[in-house]
Amino acid sequence: MFYYIGLIVGAIFIFLGLEGSVLPVLPGPPLSFLGLFLCAFVRDFSPPLTPTLIMMMLMVTIAVTVVDYFIPLIGAKKYGTSSSNQANTSSFRSRNAFISFCSMGLPVGKASF
Repeated sequence: MFYYIGLIVGAIFIFLGLEGSVLPVLPGPPLSFLGLFLCAFVRDFSPPLTPTLIMMMLMVTIAVTVVDYFIPLIGAKKYGTSSSNQANTSSFRSRNAFISFCSMGLPVGKASF
């Protein structure tokens, strides 16, 4: 039973990660990685989701997430925005990521009761 629930939840996270590549509120790569890790975990890291692949995907996810947060800062600085606007580009993205993770807990918490 845990196997099927884990695969379904992992698939939902992967789907949310794909939506996150379009919607700026959802952090796409971390959600996709979380889904892949969950699928690998319930399958006991059997091929093709081996621990080596999961570690490589973790490194790619971290790199893409860091670049995703710093590219708007570089673009804002290049085109001459004020320093307060440069600070807002990263703070709003961090706030939106925090809000999206918090709001995901509402339906999960409601469903558990």
